Amino acid sequence: MKPSVAALVGLCGLLSLGGGVLAAMPAHAMEPSRYTYSFHFTDPDSLGHPGFPTCPFTVVGDWDITIHETDYFDEKTGNISYSVERLDYVGTFSNPSNGKSIPDTVHQEQWKFYYDSDGNLVKMVVNESRDDPYLPQHFHEVSGPDGTLLKAVGLDPALVDKHPLSIEPLCDALS
Repeated sequence: MKPSVAALVGLCGLLSLGGGVLAAMPAHAMEPSRYTYSFHFTDPDSLGHPGFPTCPFTVVGDWDITIHETDYFDEKTGNISYSVERLDYVGTFSNPSNGKSIPDTVHQEQWKFYYDSDGNLVKMVVNESRDDPYLPQHFHEVSGPDGTLLKAVGLDPALVDKHPLSIEPLCDALS
């Protein structure tokens, strides 16, 4: 095929593909629902959970948490199809035995929930980033609808054996 004919065939293919995509888009897309809510949360033993590394003393986590949620809906059924929740944490870690406290303010999580057309959960994706010198943590996890971990990349204290996380800087700062 000559280059000019090949370019014309390619252009026609792109235009027909674009036309097909444009024709498939609904005339009246459903608007996503958006919510923002905040609450206070204190964990009296934030590192004392099974499988988590611990300091030689109790560490209290105390945060103000803001959740920004956006829900998207299936155009045909009206059921939820996708949800994104961004969690922003501003708080502290403290050692109640000596009163020392350090900030935990650059901490963000994003949860994504994927649903089938009937509104049943298919999978959940979690991304977390904690950019602080005491407990640096970045990870990506994918779970099935029953909570079974399908993929894990990065550091997560719940996955100590797979992705070791050093909490020594946190323990040292609170000692």
